[in-house]
Amino acid sequence: MTLPPVHQLVPSVVPGDATTGHTLQLQRLLRERGHPSEVFASAVHPDLEDRVRLLHELRGPSRPDRFLIYQLSSPSPMADWLIGRREHIAVDYHNLTPARFFRRWDRGTLLALRSAQVQVTQLGRLAELGIGDSRFNVDDLRQRGWSHTAVAPVLVDFADFDVEPDAALAAALARRRSAPRWAGVGTRWLFVGALAPHKA
Repeated sequence: MTLPPVHQLVPSVVPGDATTGHTLQLQRLLRERGHPSEVFASAVHPDLEDRVRLLHELRGPSRPDRFLIYQLSSPSPMADWLIGRREHIAVDYHNLTPARFFRRWDRGTLLALRSAQVQVTQLGRLAELGIGDSRFNVDDLRQRGWSHTAVAPVLVDFADFDVEPDAALAAALARRRSAPRWAGVGTRWLFVGALAPHKA
């Protein structure tokens, strides 16, 4: 028996990004279960060009025999395009930063996030299922009118982290740690995430 295609849509694909990693892991699982599955994006990092196709390759008439999963984590015109489709649609909701955090800092981001919040509500009338990474995300969908929801945590392949550190960078950090101003300081962690006012 031939299983139906289950394709994923994600606005951008970037190495090291949690949504990208989740999308690629889900594609692997779908293919292992026999579904034809491609990832379509509007923007693709060069390192992942061989694993992802551009959205324009999916354009054309809707196909009711096909399933689409939209990975929603940021504002994107892709959501508006999806609203006009007639495939079976599910949305994997990774949540949106509340727009209010950008009111004093970045009007463009503020307006984009407000638009994305409207898209989430509109997709709730169209999609057959809303998937949240957590109960918190599912509660957010339900508050926006979604009735069919499920919790499914983010997929992570820990083998992606089994790499040797860059020798030159490790040596440079070791030299820096031996400097007098770092004397007596314990373990230091560096986390690089989104640059946003509410993250200080």
